[in-house]
Amino acid sequence: MEKALEKLAELLTTKAGGALTSNSAVTEQTQKIELPPNEIKLEGIKNYLSWSRRALLILRTKDLKSYVEGEAA
Repeated sequence: MEKALEKLAELLTTKAGGALTSNSAVTEQTQKIELPPNEIKLEGIKNYLSWSRRALLILRTKDLKSYVEGEAA
């Protein structure tokens, strides 16, 4: 899950960095995404299931699950 969240952050920063082009007068709006914190502290295999369920719920609320799973471009 940590790698998936890193990939999400990379995708979001890549899109934000390419929002403005010097050759074009048209600017693309960039949406700032704020996710609520996961209240469940990950403690390895001891609580991974409840932590991952909460993390996926947080991602689903902002329609970001497909980015993490690699289904969206």
